[in-house]
This record gives sequence, C-alpha cells and structure tokens, in this order.
Amino acid sequence: MLDAWVMPDGTLWDGTTWDRLLGPIALAPRSLSAVLAIAIDPSDAAASRVAPETVAGILAGIGWGEQGHPAWVDGAGRWCLGPASGTWGKPEPTYIGHAAREAARRRRLQEIAETLEELQGRIQSLDEAIERLAERLAVLEREWHGLPSDQGVRSAHQRHDDLRERLAKSREEVEHLSGILERSRAATERCREARDTTALDLDLPADSAGLDGIGEALIQYEHLAAGFWPSLRHHWDRLQRLRELVEQVADLAERRAEQEDELDRAKREQREAEEIWHTLRETLGDSVEQLQRRIRETEEHIQDLERQHKDNRNRHAEAISEASRLVERHTALTASLQERDRERREAIDVLAGFTRVGLLRIATPELEALERDTPWPVDPAVRLARQMEQSLSAVDHDDIAWRRQQQGLYDRFQPLQQTLSRYNHSAHIEQDGELLLVRVIFQSRPCGPDALAENLDAEVAERKALLDAKERELLEAHLMSDVATHLQQLIGDGERMVERINQELEHRPTSTGMKLRLAWVPLDEESGAAPAGLAEARKRLLRQTVAAWSGEDRSAVGEFLQRRIDEVRQSDDGGTLIQHLAHALDYRRWHRFTVERWQGGRWRPAYGPASGGERALVVTLPLFAAASSHYGSAAPEAPRLVMLDEAFAGIDDDSRAKCLGLMAQFDLDFMLTSEREWGCYAEVPGLAIAQLVRHEGIDAVYLSRWTWDGSQRRPEEPPPMEAPVAEETALAEGDEHDPQQSLF
Repeated sequence: MLDAWVMPDGTLWDGTTWDRLLGPIALAPRSLSAVLAIAIDPSDAAASRVAPETVAGILAGIGWGEQGHPAWVDGAGRWCLGPASGTWGKPEPTYIGHAAREAARRRRLQEIAETLEELQGRIQSLDEAIERLAERLAVLEREWHGLPSDQGVRSAHQRHDDLRERLAKSREEVEHLSGILERSRAATERCREARDTTALDLDLPADSAGLDGIGEALIQYEHLAAGFWPSLRHHWDRLQRLRELVEQVADLAERRAEQEDELDRAKREQREAEEIWHTLRETLGDSVEQLQRRIRETEEHIQDLERQHKDNRNRHAEAISEASRLVERHTALTASLQERDRERREAIDVLAGFTRVGLLRIATPELEALERDTPWPVDPAVRLARQMEQSLSAVDHDDIAWRRQQQGLYDRFQPLQQTLSRYNHSAHIEQDGELLLVRVIFQSRPCGPDALAENLDAEVAERKALLDAKERELLEAHLMSDVATHLQQLIGDGERMVERINQELEHRPTSTGMKLRLAWVPLDEESGAAPAGLAEARKRLLRQTVAAWSGEDRSAVGEFLQRRIDEVRQSDDGGTLIQHLAHALDYRRWHRFTVERWQGGRWRPAYGPASGGERALVVTLPLFAAASSHYGSAAPEAPRLVMLDEAFAGIDDDSRAKCLGLMAQFDLDFMLTSEREWGCYAEVPGLAIAQLVRHEGIDAVYLSRWTWDGSQRRPEEPPPMEAPVAEETALAEGDEHDPQQSLF
C-alpha cells in the first residue's frame, strides 16, 4: 500500500501487478494526515497531475495506529488492508521530510558522479583499444595485399572438405550398419535365449536338427492320428475276416475229417470190392468187365478226393498264416486301443476335476454334471464333453485366447483383491494342473467366485429382509410424523413460491398486455407419469396438519409412501436405503411446471401458436419472475445477478428489447454474452459493454469498453495498463533498486 501509485481519481494501484489496492473509503478516526505533510513538487509534471486534495483524501482514509478501520499503519511498521495484515520496515526513512530528500539527492548525485567517472575511464580505455585495432588493421591490410594467390589452397581445401564429407558419410553408414548388426545380434541372442528357455521348459531339443526331428515326428503323429480311425476300422474288418477264416478253417477241418473217413471207408470198400471181384470173377466170369469199370470209377473218385484233400491242406496253411498275421495286428491295435483308452480316462479325470472345482457350472450353467466321487463312466463323460463342445462352440480356444484370458485373470484379480481387503476378506490364485483357480476366504472359509456370489446374494437377501422390517418400523415410527410433516411443509413452500412468482408476473405486465402465470401441478396418474395414489395423498397432505390426521389418512399416506419406496427399490437393486428413500420421497418428481396465458377470459396453456416475440416472452418472463422471487429473500443491497450465455438467440430485435426491459423492470443485475447483441435499447436504463475483437493470425484480443445511459452509447477510456514514467531519471532508478519504497 505504501509503494502504490496514486491516480488522479484518488485510487491506489500496485506498481508491479497494477491491481487496484485502495479506492475512496470512509475517513479514519486517526489518520495519516496527523503525521504526514503533503509536499508535491510543482515542477514535476507527473506529480503535479495529482491534486493535494486527492492526496489529503487518501491520507485521511488510512488510519494511524491499530484500529477498526479497514486500512491502517502504525509507527512500528505494522499494517492492515482489508483481511490482509503484516509487518514491514526500512533501515532508514526514504523521501520523508526535506532533510531525508536532500540526503537522498546528494547520495544519488555522488553515485552518478562515480558512475560517470567510471564510464569516462571505460571510454578512454575503449578509445585506446580502437587505436590499437586500427594500427593492427593497417598491418593486416598490408600483409593481406602481400600474400600470394590462394586458389590452389582453396581447391585443395575444397577437395579435402569433399573427401572429409564422404569419409563422414561412410563412417555414418558404417555406424548405422554396425548398429543394425548389433541390434540384429542382440535380437538373435534374445531369440536364442528364448528358444533355449522354451525348449528347456517344454523338454525339447534346442538345436535345429532336433527341432526338425520333432517337426517330422509331429507330422508323422498327425498322419498316424489321421489314419488311426481308418486303421481301426480296417482292423475291425480284418477281425471279422479272421473270424470268417477261422470258421472256414474249422469247416475245412471237419470236411477233411469227413473226407478221410470217406477215404478209409472207400479203401475198405475197395478191398471188399476186390475180394468180391475175385470171388465173382471166380464164380460169375461175365461180370468181371462190369466190375472193373466200377473199380476204375472208384479209383477216379478216390483221386478226385485226394486232390481236394491236397487243396484243402494248402488252403488250411494259408488260413493259418493269415490268422497269425491278423493276431499280430490285433495285438498291436489292442495295445493302441488301450493307450487311447488310458488317454481318454485321463481326459475324463481332467473333465471331472474341471467339474469338481465348479468351473463347468460357471462356463455352462445349463448343463448338469455328474455328482460322484468314483471314476466317471465313459458314456456319460463323452456325452457331457459333446454337450460342452456344442455350448462353447462360440468361445475362442486357441493359444492366443488362452494367454489373453490368463493375463486378463491377473488384471481382474488385483481389483478383486483390493475390494475384498477393504472388507477384511482375502483372495489368492492357486495352480491346479493347467488351470489357475481364484479362491476367496469368505467368513473364514475358502470358496470360489461363484460360491462367493451366491453367498453374497444370500446375505443381501437376508439383509434386505431385515431392512424391510426396519423400513416398516421406520415408517410406523417416523414416516407418519417427521417425513409427512416435512413433505407437507415443502409442498406448501412450493405452492407459496409459485404464488410469489405469479405476483411478480402480475405486478409487471408486458407492453403488449399479455398476462402469464406459472402453474405447479401434480403429474397425471392415468398416463403413468405419476405414482399411483399421488392425487389422494397430496390432497390429504395439504388439507390439514399431521397431528389432526385420522386413521384413514395415515393409512392412505403410509401406503402411498411404502409403495413409492418399493417401486424405487425394484427399479434400482444396487442402491442403498438412503438413496432409495431420497429418490422415493423426492416430491419434486411428482409435479411439473406449466406456463399459462390469459386468453379468451380464462387461463390456457401458453405453448400454442404465437409469434416469435410472444414465444420468447413465454419462455423468459417466468424465468425472470422466478429469479426476482428468489432474490426477494436476500438483503436489499445484495446483487440480484442473472447470467445468460448466447442471450436471446434466434429472436428479433423488438423481442430482445422487451426481454431486456423486463429484466430492468424486475430490477435484476444481469451479465450476458452474445455474438451480436449490444443491448442498447430505450427500455434499458443503463449498461456497461465490453466488446472483444480478434483477427485471424494474431494471438491477441482487443478489448473496447462502452457505456449505455438509456439514450446514447459512449466509449470509455481503458484503464492504465503500464506504470507512469517518471520524468526524473534519478527517481526511476531509485525505485528500480528499491521496489519497497513508499510514495510518501
């Protein structure tokens, strides 16, 4: 305050930031006028612009000594300016009295003389240096004229520069290629380490030959796996063929035995026939030839039987060889089938473990898993696996999805763990084969996330039941008295506020004679916008006090409020009881505001066909009346501020003038922004205008100030943005070295 600049109008401005420090204020009981004398230098043009009366008024408004005045200083260096206060001092007085000013002047003259002497010495030294440089320049001029031609040196220097530039480029290329080589080596080394680590983790060879062998083995495995079912089907066909061949061998063996029996029988018959033949030949004679013919036929039949027997033995040997080969094939396929059966059993055990930890119920809740501790049968396990495959067909199951899900599990586990820790619960991740399982310690028992959700749902349901009982107690104990009384008071206040706004509208009619009023009506129950029973409950609330209610009144209002609470709770399950009560008992949601217009001898809705000006008045007039009614509860000297952005956009000038005139009639202090509106209308008694202008490409905004007095618009002088320049250099330099010096 003591270093401030004094303006001609009597205000004090900060000499550094140019903030206004002090304006004309009330006189102090004990002011600085009692201890300071005014001494303005009449020869100083800048100082003489400030009248002695102005300085006297400033000194009279600053108290001397601690007191209740908003601005004071004392002899100890303490000060107060509004809410700010502090202590400040100087080693000696400055510009206080004639002797101090004379001492400061002599001290400043001595400093100027010393500085002038120092500058003269520097000027003499510079003159001497200039003479030496002139002599040196003349010598260099002579030497330069005596030098031989430097064209060869320039050419060689140019070639040298070219070669050096090429060398630099070559070095840059070498460094660039070396960097690429080093990065490639580093990348190769990282890839090799990753390969070795992965090979060690997967128990695979790390060299290329071993990996090629693994690849070939995988290809062979794929081929063998692809040909497994055809081989098995072929094996089954061969087994069927083997059974047929065994049956054929048995048939052949039986036929061979029969043929051998038949051959023995034929031989016996031959011997008997020979005996008979000899006997008959001896006895009969003529029948010999006939018997011989029969014998030849018998011999031919025997030969045919022997040939058939030989063929049967060959076929029997081939059948035995084929049976041996099929037995070997059956043994191999049986071993492969047992291996497949073992793998299937392991897969069934994995599926059983997957089901046992509860993941099946989470992934496919519609499927029913087997509930048994013994090993699962094959058929139910296969059916369950096929049902799972059908249900999860849309789920990605490649390696990328697996890694993404694992990473996502850790990302979602951290918020879960932090949330549970706030409620004295804990969570951890455990490994179960290839599965990562999240286990939560809830109520000192480990459980999965699904079981945790079920437990929380059960606890929420239990607490909800308790809250329902508490709500009933709350309604019975307090709702009928405190809440109903409060609602009755608030709705009554709303009705009275609407009456005050309508009184404001009635006392300030428009120039066109249009009469408006604001209506605060309950919502319509038939359309579903209002809660059921609102009209009846509202009528009972406003009819009489709560103490005079009958049992029927209490029952009707209580049922309405309970129904509102139930509706809000059903629509928002995640909210708290406080939130539900705040939303259910919010009487503002039960009503709506409408603007009505007096037309044809009765009040009609104001949103019918009308001109642009009338529509603007319909929108703005109730708002101004509401603002005026709101500020009616404030102190008389309090500002009645209304701020509008892009005010009155889209309406004509006549309607703009009427709207601004209404704001003046309502005695509102308004601040508005607009792209084109100046507000200079006869309806407006006074206005302060700030016009902002900027041009494209210029990082600045120009501000021009104007005032409107109801009839004429005048430009205003801009406030000073720079400190006044003192005419005396000594004073300016003294202020520069000591920014805390006082004006007085």
